[in-house]
Amino acid sequence: MNYLIEKTVLTIEPTLALKIGLNESIVLKQLHYWIKKSKKNHNGKKWVFNTYKQWKEQLPFFSEKTIQRIILNLKEIGLIEIQQIDKNKMNRTNFYSINYEKIDQLFENLKISSETPPITKQEENKKLKEKNQMRAAVFIVKSF
Repeated sequence: MNYLIEKTVLTIEPTLALKIGLNESIVLKQLHYWIKKSKKNHNGKKWVFNTYKQWKEQLPFFSEKTIQRIILNLKEIGLIEIQQIDKNKMNRTNFYSINYEKIDQLFENLKISSETPPITKQEENKKLKEKNQMRAAVFIVKSF
């Protein structure tokens, strides 16, 4: 039972996982967690840095190669940015930031399709007719 109650909790967003893949959504969610805590600002965005080894320590169920592949995939689809932003040119550390605008774009179509379509006049009349028939049936039953 103790295995179900861990100190560290990773959550996934099912809708995000359906859109970009389970592994990508896990890494993106972990990156989002660290960005919220980050104090490193560059060009109006928050950035975090981790080596693949450090990401593996946080996500031990992925190999370093898998993490590298996931991160490059997230960059390729435009959901994250990777830059070497340290002022010291000798420091080649990759910093990561999330492109939140791109994530919003991914879900724009979903928001539109999830809205209830407007009821046509024909459908409205059909529902009204069914409702009146139910009232008539109830009236007939009560009359006896």
